[in-house]
Amino acid sequence: MKPMVVLLCPVLAFSAGAISVHVSEEPLLTDVIPFGINISAPEAYGANQILNNIIPNPGFEPGLYGMVFHAAEGATGRRVPQAFWDPAWNNDEYDVGQPSGFWDGAEYEIVYGPAKGRQGRIERFVIEDGQSVFYLDSEGPAPAKWDVLFVRRNSPGIDRSNEYTGTARPGSPGKHSLRLVQPEGWKPAYAHYADSVWRDSDRSAGKLFVVRGNWRLEFWAKSAKAGERLQAVFKREGEAEFLNKTFELTPDWKRYDAAFNVPDGADALKPYAPDAHHSILMFAFYLPQAKAEVLVDDLVLCRPPKNPTAFTDALCNRLKELRPGVLRFWAGQLGDTLDNQLAAPFARRPHGFRPHSRVAWRYGYSLPEFLELCDEVGAEPWYVIPPTFSQNDLANLVAYLAAPASEHAYGALRAKLGREKPWTSVFDFIHLEYGNEMWGAASGGDPFTGASALGGDRYGAIANDRLGAVRKAEFFNQERFRLIAGCQTFAPATQKAIGGRCKTADTFAFAPYFGRLEEYATPEDIYAPLFSSPFFQTSAGEMRQNANILKATNPSADMAVYELNFHTTDGLAPQDVRNAFVAGASGAVALPLGMLVYQRDLGITRQCAFTNAQYSFTAPNGQNVRLWGLLRDLEATGRKRPTWLGLELVNEAVHGDLLEVSYDKALPTRPQNPINGIEEEIDAPLFQSFAFGDGAKRAVVLFNLSLTEPQDVQLELSNPPLKNAIHKWIAPAKLDDINENEERVKIQRATIDSFSRIYGLTLPPHSVHVLQWQRE
Repeated sequence: MKPMVVLLCPVLAFSAGAISVHVSEEPLLTDVIPFGINISAPEAYGANQILNNIIPNPGFEPGLYGMVFHAAEGATGRRVPQAFWDPAWNNDEYDVGQPSGFWDGAEYEIVYGPAKGRQGRIERFVIEDGQSVFYLDSEGPAPAKWDVLFVRRNSPGIDRSNEYTGTARPGSPGKHSLRLVQPEGWKPAYAHYADSVWRDSDRSAGKLFVVRGNWRLEFWAKSAKAGERLQAVFKREGEAEFLNKTFELTPDWKRYDAAFNVPDGADALKPYAPDAHHSILMFAFYLPQAKAEVLVDDLVLCRPPKNPTAFTDALCNRLKELRPGVLRFWAGQLGDTLDNQLAAPFARRPHGFRPHSRVAWRYGYSLPEFLELCDEVGAEPWYVIPPTFSQNDLANLVAYLAAPASEHAYGALRAKLGREKPWTSVFDFIHLEYGNEMWGAASGGDPFTGASALGGDRYGAIANDRLGAVRKAEFFNQERFRLIAGCQTFAPATQKAIGGRCKTADTFAFAPYFGRLEEYATPEDIYAPLFSSPFFQTSAGEMRQNANILKATNPSADMAVYELNFHTTDGLAPQDVRNAFVAGASGAVALPLGMLVYQRDLGITRQCAFTNAQYSFTAPNGQNVRLWGLLRDLEATGRKRPTWLGLELVNEAVHGDLLEVSYDKALPTRPQNPINGIEEEIDAPLFQSFAFGDGAKRAVVLFNLSLTEPQDVQLELSNPPLKNAIHKWIAPAKLDDINENEERVKIQRATIDSFSRIYGLTLPPHSVHVLQWQRE
């Protein structure tokens, strides 16, 4: 395959079709930052194992549960039936649903409706007359139909097959350990399984987590009597054993450890036939002696990292290559409490929020760990506040982030966790978003049932109160905090309701996903609407409508993008066509193009792509679609998908001020018919340019959006540059080239040693370019 050639020359020598791009010194938008990315929850089973310690809930702590629910019709001052859940769906075998007694003793708070402000305890929770019913501990105003309540309680932890003891090893920050007894037969007393996607879901994935290099095991244990043993095994089932060591225990708590090395190739990364056995990873404890009883606490299985954070070197290194301006903490933390979000790993508890479950199973990174990651890679933090945070949680969150250590208990806690100075002295801005897509339907296909408010009016009113509480907190600093309400991008009426009810937000955030694929007969059907999408959105589409609504309802507020990527999960396209589209080279153009157009045309400076790493997503039709990860995986191949590469490329330019550019003629366009998400005909540009200035540094981003034709371009600079410049570009041979099995789409680089105020180059079709220089 021949590489695409980019022609460079110091003076214009092109045809009349060349575009002259004048780069001015006038700022169009000031203080822009590079584009960011969502950091999602750790995935033991998939591509996103991002914590150094691969053991979830390593302190073996029981869980927490926080849930949003709605009153059904007929509630009284004491009896509140739950809307949108049928107890007939409860299933004890699979821990689905919540049985009678589940919420007994839980805290409740009514946050919307005529009974707003009532708080207390759940006296009892029962299944009666085909409904889940909450009995409150006192009389008071009755909630109306679909009014919103929060409930919070302790809950069983992630592993219900073992017993949490209520005692911990000496010096542990946690309160519990795990009691192990040998089960019947040769089964482990404790097991953690990982890298199972390629066995249980998308068999095309291959191994997503390959074990190699130096590893360390450490744990605390004690036995019921002297002489008992504990065997630790770490292996790829049926393929390779990395560790098999037996430890002699004592009746007293003692720390045990083992260092081991896994040579390259021991966990082989190789092709497998679709019907071949796909082996998963397992770490297990066995008790070789019959009737043995052992307590285990504070378990670590990790590769010793080089970076100072709780996150893997693989993640940190990739993020440093991306240079994100902002990271969004979105790890499904919707049922958690502040104290748990701040807890040390061995004290941190799993959490849950769904009515579909009764076991708290989500265990992730903490807020301090996330902030340390942001500091390490130089990004502003964007934190999604769990919706069921209490009023005290909200005030203490602000204190943790902003209070001097000597002036508040949560400032002192921050210092105890390793940060003496307030986080507000570390970052220019800390973004606090209330909930995640909390406007959802709270039933049916809503992925966040149990954390949804049901529509814009309810969410807007609750967000107004909750963000208002943040704003009123003692150490709140308007110069450092930006408060965010999330919006339903493709339902402007919902945005109007949210904006009309929520006046305490500084920013309203949107997710303008792209990439519908109802028509796919020709490359023009597939890719022309993709490259047209941001221009439709900013001229006549929902993003323009939302901007107009925001101007009318909240004129001083900003717009942000909380998630952006392909969203090609509907339609009838064959799986190979769909995956070549979403994971293909076109994403290197489409994703950064959309972000830059939203920045320039709507003034959106804080934008986050979604998400860091995920191999595939199972669509409603059962297809495994190569979404949502911008990285295919972190630990097996480490390959960057074209969306990541496009973002990495343009982030080299996006600093300082967005500068005005002008042209010697009207830019070439083509008519874009209504198809694949374009709802009315528009004249779609075939060329775009964006210029940036930061001190003496200058950069320009150029896009040729033609599917077939090269474009001659002449840069005309306002000030003389130094003679040396850097040119980096992505010019894929084909728009459906992918990096899934080999690296076919790359960032290419050339040094220009004769750069001048007038400089010409030829852009191949469907390509994106960054030129960087310094002015004299």
